[in-house]
Amino acid sequence: MKTTPQYLLDNLKNFPNEPALSIKDKNGDWNTDSWEQFYHEVLKVAKSFLSCGVQQNDKISIYSYNRKEWNICYAAAQFVNAVAVGVYHTCSSEEVEWVVGNSDSKIIFVGHNPGDNDEKEKMPNHRLFACLDNLEKVKKVVVLNGVEKLDNSKFISWNDFISLGNEIEDNQVLNRTQNLGLEDTSSLIYTSGTTGSPKGVELTYKNWSFLMNGLLTFLKFNQSEKIISWLPGAHVFGQALDNHYWVRRALHMHIVDSPLNTVDYAKEIQPHLFCSVPRIYEKVYDNVRSAIKSKPILKYGLKIPLLSGVLKKKLKAAAGFGELRF
Repeated sequence: MKTTPQYLLDNLKNFPNEPALSIKDKNGDWNTDSWEQFYHEVLKVAKSFLSCGVQQNDKISIYSYNRKEWNICYAAAQFVNAVAVGVYHTCSSEEVEWVVGNSDSKIIFVGHNPGDNDEKEKMPNHRLFACLDNLEKVKKVVVLNGVEKLDNSKFISWNDFISLGNEIEDNQVLNRTQNLGLEDTSSLIYTSGTTGSPKGVELTYKNWSFLMNGLLTFLKFNQSEKIISWLPGAHVFGQALDNHYWVRRALHMHIVDSPLNTVDYAKEIQPHLFCSVPRIYEKVYDNVRSAIKSKPILKYGLKIPLLSGVLKKKLKAAAGFGELRF
């Protein structure tokens, strides 16, 4: 039984030039990385981990909403047999201090909160900055592209962090990857804290393998089929799909830059697999009902047998679900 990083190596071998991950740039154009390109990005971060002395079972926190670097850092932590710790992108300074401190994280990657409304007190970098003096075990704070590097000796830019691994050989990373065991810890996911302080739930590669085998009994998707990443990576639902199932099936993942854009992205991408919480489906349902109510041709056409099938197909596509199978 293979681990997720080992499946990623399979994708490198079997689908090197096939699309793996797409994000939009500032102009609204899609930029796509192949599995080979994604692998090399992961390898760069993994090398920097080794240059920083990251050992097996050391914790790496990722404090950001979904973005390409989230997936890169998560996979890189696994490649060196470290443990990824997702920190929810809206966490307050107190919450960040608890999760990072309780997990004994040595490195923190800091990204964005799409709901910050340009208010510094809501930005992950500023929230972490406010409590960083209390996190003595943190060695480096890596600010992701587009995020302000604040004035603290622990802060380092993404590019400067990547350069730390320039002298590390590929095999130094891959030896750890090939020696991963199913009982090794893959990630820590913190509970919501409704019964006290959040608790870190340890998930091993065996946990993820069991879950993937269960999902594969009904989620029958194949290489290059499209999926949207919008569920927060700090949660088990998001990690299961966007960090493990995506790799296991070599899907083509499109990353949403804000939860508010999820439905619009679906309309553009027409994914084959779309997973969500109820609120998004309620929004889609309300939009479809409003469209039917405002347009008599839809209201009455849906009652005509032959025309109904055509209109329903168009409505599904307009909602972003034209190619959807699950």
